[in-house]
Amino acid sequence: MKGVMDEQLLIWRLNGRPQRPLDCSPGGEENLLTGLLLTGMAVSDPAKIRGVVRKGDVWEVRTDGGDRLPDLAARLGMIPFRAVRPPAREEAAYLAGLLRKSGDGDGLHAALLLCGGTVFSGRDIARHSALDRAVGEAALAGASAEGAVLALSGRLSLEMLAKAAAVGVGAVLTGKQTGSLAVEYAAKWGVLLWDPFPGKRSDAI
Repeated sequence: MKGVMDEQLLIWRLNGRPQRPLDCSPGGEENLLTGLLLTGMAVSDPAKIRGVVRKGDVWEVRTDGGDRLPDLAARLGMIPFRAVRPPAREEAAYLAGLLRKSGDGDGLHAALLLCGGTVFSGRDIARHSALDRAVGEAALAGASAEGAVLALSGRLSLEMLAKAAAVGVGAVLTGKQTGSLAVEYAAKWGVLLWDPFPGKRSDAI
């Protein structure tokens, strides 16, 4: 056994309705749940989130929307095509450098979101939660992910791409594998896929 990392089952309700618990790293739950509501398309605007409050062992989330997140099949048909500008080469290089430094051996996944010159980050035992944390941090800071550049330390699956495309991310960089469906849907949604380390895929990232 190489080590034990802290994780928790985050119990939460959306507008009073119990949701599937999240297996995630502890801490930063407001960022995580805010990001999840946006990437999961429960709401389209952070202003529709009315509260994220812990009550005992349960996190209560209130929004102006419904009481459930659309499943992946529904979200695939809800995400529009966006014509976005390609990220500047220096933006990609900057994020790639930060992504390299994120591989510090603690076993956590990293997601870095570059919005208007500011980098928002999420780290979690789960890939999806790392992405949600970065998006939530940006939203709570009043930054829009429209046209943003996202760098991921983990592999890019269709579901990860759908989360990014749901909030308007324009380009995704990953140093790991990309799923064939992610490639297909990236073309449909206008999301650029970049390999920040061409010819140098590393399990250390």
